[in-house]
Amino acid sequence: MTGQKREQLEAEWIERLWRFQKRPGNAAEFCRAEGVSLAILYRWRQRLAETVPGLVPGPGVSGPAHWGSPRPGTGRRCGR
Repeated sequence: MTGQKREQLEAEWIERLWRFQKRPGNAAEFCRAEGVSLAILYRWRQRLAETVPGLVPGPGVSGPAHWGSPRPGTGRRCGR
């Protein structure tokens, strides 16, 4: 992946994670609406929370209740 494509993908995920952080409901509902997997959502959130001020990094850190961990062993796409 080129640097420009990586930057574009990162920018898309930053926008998606801001929408997720502001949206009421749970991660599965958001994931289903966005057409992404829970695992990828959580991976990007953890990665970007280290460098993007204001993003909540994930489980074990205080934040909105809908930022909880996925159920163990699910590893499947939301609603797909």
